[in-house]
Amino acid sequence: MNVTSASLLCVIFLAGACVELPPPIFDEGETAEIGGTTETGGTAETGGTAETSETAETSETAETSETAETSETSEADWAALSDDFEDGDLDPAWTHLDLDAYIPIPSESEGSLHFYPADDTGWWHTKVSGFMFKSISAGHFRVSATVHMEAREGGLLTPDWRVVGLMMRDPIPEDGEDYILVGVGTDEMGFNLETKWTENDFSTREDYGTPASADALLRLCRVGDDLYALERVAEGWVRLATFDSLVLPDTVQVGLTAYDWNVPADSHARIEEIIFAPAMSLGDCYVDD
Repeated sequence: MNVTSASLLCVIFLAGACVELPPPIFDEGETAEIGGTTETGGTAETGGTAETSETAETSETAETSETAETSETSEADWAALSDDFEDGDLDPAWTHLDLDAYIPIPSESEGSLHFYPADDTGWWHTKVSGFMFKSISAGHFRVSATVHMEAREGGLLTPDWRVVGLMMRDPIPEDGEDYILVGVGTDEMGFNLETKWTENDFSTREDYGTPASADALLRLCRVGDDLYALERVAEGWVRLATFDSLVLPDTVQVGLTAYDWNVPADSHARIEEIIFAPAMSLGDCYVDD
């Protein structure tokens, strides 16, 4: 699988780990060479055949039609999909996969949702875990969440494999699990920010250095068949990864996951909010909600 990212590709298995320097942040005007592909202002150019004016006109018509169809999802619809977890009751519109694996508990006093991952839980190859999601059919959207991971009794996490984050998944995979994930937590070296993508039950993971804490504002963005993972830093949104070859169906499951590979598990995830919004272009993936 080819993944365009601001850091080097790292494929690990459960017995090993990889830690890399934090990825550079590119301004719109900067250009970086990554794996032979030139990336300028967030757009990758790989060459190709110039379109004729007739082809270009046809493509423009198709794009206009697709945009109009996606626009039928109103602002009210997107707002209804979002959740700030402030009323103390979990929205029944959420669907749960393996509920016992993460035990979601909303807190009205804090206005947040808490996950308590069970022992030996995680997403990797054929192993699946807990997932709280909504089904999204719109082909152009972004989903963002403010997440935190800490020790079960509070305080800092010990270095080991614990993650909370966002996931987008094929609801009916034909040849094995297909999904993308962006998460924060810890690995064997300390705090960790990662992306993970699985295609036909084969998982690949990429690290993005060692963040200062297990707190992050994360985002997954879909623009047609193009899939992106981003993180919000002080300077703005930074694209962590572009999942070039993974193709997900029109309708996908999108939501939150938290897991802990340890026995006993000793982690507590907190999610302040999750926000769904339209994203009609790559530029919309960088817009604050």
